[in-house]
Order: sequence, then structure tokens, then C-alpha cells
Amino acid sequence: MNSVEGPVVAGYQHSQPQVENSIGHTKHWTQSRTIQVLAGAAVVTLGVLAGLTVAFFASTFAASIVAGAVTVVLGVSLIGYVCHPGQGSTATLADALLASFTNALEDRAAKMLQPYQLDLYKSCRDGNCYFDSVIHQCPAGSNWTIQNLRFRVYQEAKQWCEGYRRHFDPAIHSSENDLYSRLIFYKGLEDLQTDNAWVDATDSAFTAKILNTPIVVMNIDGSVAHAFDAEGQFMNDAINFSMDFGYFRNILNNRFILLIFDSNHFMGVSPITKQLV
Repeated sequence: MNSVEGPVVAGYQHSQPQVENSIGHTKHWTQSRTIQVLAGAAVVTLGVLAGLTVAFFASTFAASIVAGAVTVVLGVSLIGYVCHPGQGSTATLADALLASFTNALEDRAAKMLQPYQLDLYKSCRDGNCYFDSVIHQCPAGSNWTIQNLRFRVYQEAKQWCEGYRRHFDPAIHSSENDLYSRLIFYKGLEDLQTDNAWVDATDSAFTAKILNTPIVVMNIDGSVAHAFDAEGQFMNDAINFSMDFGYFRNILNNRFILLIFDSNHFMGVSPITKQLV
């Protein structure tokens, strides 16, 4: 992997043991009050539908479906009660549901990586998952922290936007135009400089340039969503995005940062060069 250097700042140290990631104290999309209420309402709705099904259908098949639904609802309720005793709110149920959902994503991603002999890195869930996943794959001693890497990416993105402004044409569909539009018109730059704010996979164009290391972003189904070379240039643009993961492993000689993405959550892998057999 190419040498990646950063300023020596107290904070995240790659060589230091990290506390197991879990739902953090800061609010993320998994802890949004609106999401929690909706998830809680969904649990209640499932229970109501189960009761209605029992009332209107008497077949063994329907009864089996109802039993399964009731089991799920009661199981989630029990998890919420055990994890948060004394709290009977729907928000507690929502926390359990959303945590289970993220765990399921991680399990699916881990299985997807098995044929490539790669181990999944379960990143934090506090809105900084992208930067956590990237830093985990930086060489020991690079001393990047989530905060200073986020700020450097913001600076690089802002400088790029200033230079690209004269080339922007909303009538033309291209990866660069889409990137500029998101950063300027859809709060992309603002999110980059805000701690715990979710960022987009295409921000890897700036991260790759800062770290002088290619970045490949893979969907959880194994397809490649984005790829950037060490200069931050798109290797698969908005028109040509048919290259598979094996293609990028070969042309980049397994020297790149790999990110797994699904449902607004980024995960990483253990450094690729250490995984090859």
C-alpha cells in the first residue's frame, strides 16, 4: 500500500486497541427521533396485522405466518427490555430494531468478502463511519484522526469546487458535474466539515488524493460503485461503471483502500496487503 502520512495529533492511533464499536452516544441516523418513532409504530402495526390475520384466516398456513410475525415482534420487544430494563418506550424497540438491521448488514458484507479472503472491519455508527473505515486501512503510524482527516477532505473539496466552478454545466451528465452539484447545491461541503455528519462515497475523490492511495467503493452485493486513483480521478465514471472488483484488484495490484457501502453505512476491511495468501 502506498505510504500515507498525516500530522501527528493525539487521538486515533492505528496501533492502539480500539473499543468495540456499538451505537454511540452521539446521534446518528440509527438514533434519529423520527426514525425511532416510525420504527416503533411499525412494530405496533405488525402486532395489529397479526391479530387481524388471525381473525380473518383460519388456515394452518396463515396461522404459521401469524405465529412467525408475533415471534419477531415479541423477540424484538424482549431484546429491548433486556438491553434497556425499565424503559418500555417504542424508542427502545426502535433502537433494538435498528441495531439488528445494522448487524444484519455487517453479516451480509462479511459473507460477501469471504471469497476474496478479506475480513470485514465493523466501523463506528455515529456518522463518522466513512472516516473510521478509511483510517483503519492507513499504515500504522500515519496518525490520522477522524476529525483532522474530515477537515482535510473538506479543504480539498472546497478548493476543487472553486477550480471546477467555471467548468460546471448542469445540462451535462458526468461524474464531475454530479459531484460539484452535490457539494454546492445539496449541502455536501457543509456536511464534510460537520462532525458526525454522513458523507457521500464520491467524496473519496478527495480522500484518495490526500492519502495518495486509490480507493474502491463496493456495494454490499459485490459490485463496484466507485473507484478513484491516487490522484483522485474517477476510474469508473457515470457512463462506464461496469468494471468488477477483480478488475480493480488486478490493475491496482491490491494496493488500495476498500470501502463497503449499503444503506448510508460504510464499512472497511483489514488492510488488503495483509490479507493476501
